[in-house]
Amino acid sequence: MDPVVDNGTGAAPGAPMAAPSASLFKRVNASIRKHTARYLNLASAVTLLAVASILFLCVALWDIDWLRPILATAGAGLAAFLGPIPGIISPEARSKWLVTIFVSALIAAGTWFATQDLANRLEASEAQRLALNARLDANNGATTALLQKLSNEAKDDVFLKAANVLHELQLGHKYQSVLDLAQSMLRSRPENGTALAYVGYAYRGLQNMPEAKKALQTYISTVEELKNRAHDGALDESHDGAGPVCYTRVGGLCAERGAWVEHLLAGISLRYAWQSTGHERITAFNEALNHEIEGAGYNWSGKRKGFDVEDEEPLSSCAILQAIVDGLSAMGSSTGETVQKAKSLRASMKCG
Repeated sequence: MDPVVDNGTGAAPGAPMAAPSASLFKRVNASIRKHTARYLNLASAVTLLAVASILFLCVALWDIDWLRPILATAGAGLAAFLGPIPGIISPEARSKWLVTIFVSALIAAGTWFATQDLANRLEASEAQRLALNARLDANNGATTALLQKLSNEAKDDVFLKAANVLHELQLGHKYQSVLDLAQSMLRSRPENGTALAYVGYAYRGLQNMPEAKKALQTYISTVEELKNRAHDGALDESHDGAGPVCYTRVGGLCAERGAWVEHLLAGISLRYAWQSTGHERITAFNEALNHEIEGAGYNWSGKRKGFDVEDEEPLSSCAILQAIVDGLSAMGSSTGETVQKAKSLRASMKCG
């Protein structure tokens, strides 16, 4: 009998040799199970990496609009397909692959229809929005053209009636409608006080404080320019009359409206101060005080110099001045000039 010869594999000469790939698979699988306390194996690790790669790819490409339905569909389908693989990848369960693939295909199809439907709806909504904006611009242009074709006498009558319409719209919180009408009026008469003021009121109602501040400051600068242009002895409408008088004047100017605009600007500056720090906060407090001081310079019959709490501005003049004093005092400026001016104005307003 021939002697047994060692072939270097440790196996009998007639035994079949293991395939190198199968051996590598087993070693990698054993290493993964060892380092993950047997929670994962090679199939699990590959599945996790595949799903993570799909997620990363979807996130990276999500900003491409036309790819979103494809990414959502493919991502959902692949994730549904890959998820069960670690549990079924055995010789006994490979027949389940057909079921898994079928279910994944159904999930992918459902996701495709859902995302495509949403995409179609978004496109339709965007198209509708653009059409409405175009129609609104056309209507505003038509209103402006109509105003410009009117005689001065007829235009005066329209502006007086429009002032009351703006007031009603503002009280109804229809701020965009206020903007549309007021801006059409300004295209015809850029210095109209009613339109200038209501643009600021509307932006403030929309919580767009930067635009509100810009519009209200435009009202103030326009008032100053008109005042400088007035002839000697001419009535300065901007510093005369209570609020209701504004609605009887074509120019839309009166003392109470000017004071109210300054009060609103003071409120905006105070809120900006609360959101700021350091030098910017001090500057904002000073701006708020200066607006209240300017507002107090508009004297109208039967009214004191400050404003109480209103729906449009929940901060009264007294509250704004006290906030300035408290804010600057907290910053170590309790004896500064600004604080003293604020205290003096509070005393003149007989604040409690």
